Amino acid sequence: MLLKHQKSISQELNFIALSDPEKRTEFWDTIRKVLADTEATTGTKLLLEKRSLTLRNVMAPDVFSILNYFNPNCIEEIQFKGEFRVAQPLYGIVDLPHWNHLTDVTLHGFDIGNIAQNISHLEWFSADVRVLTAEDVLQIKNMMLRSGQLKMCKLYGYSNQNESFQQSLGPIFTEEEFQEGIQEQTWKFNSSIPGNVLEVKCVGPTIVFEMT
Repeated sequence: MLLKHQKSISQELNFIALSDPEKRTEFWDTIRKVLADTEATTGTKLLLEKRSLTLRNVMAPDVFSILNYFNPNCIEEIQFKGEFRVAQPLYGIVDLPHWNHLTDVTLHGFDIGNIAQNISHLEWFSADVRVLTAEDVLQIKNMMLRSGQLKMCKLYGYSNQNESFQQSLGPIFTEEEFQEGIQEQTWKFNSSIPGNVLEVKCVGPTIVFEMT
């Protein structure tokens, strides 16, 4: 069973709520109750030892209350999908002990803020953002070129236009039509690590940084 004593670290755990708001709330309340009741019964705080955690149709308070029951020294990958299309704040997640142990983070519908300062230890990062400035883009680019740790960074949903990035990224390496009326702009930068090249692509409200 999920909540019995674990003798070793297992791979993954998925919690996927129904999309109906009432049933979704009931689902997360049930998960929290099971975790809390198990802690009360055993007299010790339950820490699930999983390498990967997926939460779908979830809100920020659910993320914090459930993640609190996972051993921060074991978890390496999280995939959270919020219930709103517009990114919701999830700023406090970077202050949890789990954050610095993660290597792979996907946050659809959530914004962690101060991206460049908080993702340098990761290998993969994908998230929605509400605002992305030219300075943010420049910081992420420079951080990836220096460290070589982060291999992929995908950011979605920012409201400002690509033109604001051009001054910080310099001349466009290539530009082509992605689909009718939408251009894909690509920049390329040589890394300080021999043989590595950073590609930055802008397509509509999406920007992708990829080390190749």
